Amino acid sequence: MWLAGLLLPYLPAGALALLWGLVELAQTFESDLGRALRSPWALVFLAGNVLLTGMVLAMLELAFPLEPRQRLLLALLAGFGWQALLRTRIHLFQPLGEQHEAVALSILDLYRRFQRFCWRQIDQTLIAERMALLDRASNLPLDYLRHSFRLHRHASLLSDFEQREAEFWKRLSQLPEDEQRLYLAASLLRIGYGFLNEVVKRAPAQATSAQRSSMRE
Repeated sequence: MWLAGLLLPYLPAGALALLWGLVELAQTFESDLGRALRSPWALVFLAGNVLLTGMVLAMLELAFPLEPRQRLLLALLAGFGWQALLRTRIHLFQPLGEQHEAVALSILDLYRRFQRFCWRQIDQTLIAERMALLDRASNLPLDYLRHSFRLHRHASLLSDFEQREAEFWKRLSQLPEDEQRLYLAASLLRIGYGFLNEVVKRAPAQATSAQRSSMRE
């Protein structure tokens, strides 16, 4: 019971730290949030947020011994305000030669370095997944990719595409067939990973239906 009471304030502070981390992940990887969250580095980033908030709260509790209710309030303040605390600067004074020069160390800079490192690792994971999906999609029948591409353009009500459609297909037909498939698959991927994934999933059934229709004709 004593230990549970001691750790109780850290639960809301950790939950708020997770919320802050999820908000930052959502802002950075909005179109691929679900896949980004499945990356181990997303968990590392969230764990880093929780750990940092816990350290801030622990230092505050050592500096300001409080009653249980006050400790819960302090935990909420730490959870909500730790991003503001990151923006403070810590100045370390170290004698260098005959003069005393101040060496400024920003906690925010250290945090941003950690954040960017996690972002790069998540990006690499997402790129590898996109490459695998693009490789699968670029091996689909060319007619099916053309049909999916045209459906999306017309469903999006892009009037300018209707005006340039003939020229677009003329220029595309000048490329080798492999390049055409890759270009169309990449264009569908720009719409979204989930969109292209659905196109790939539907391909076998639609290809079979098209073959049956051509046989009947």
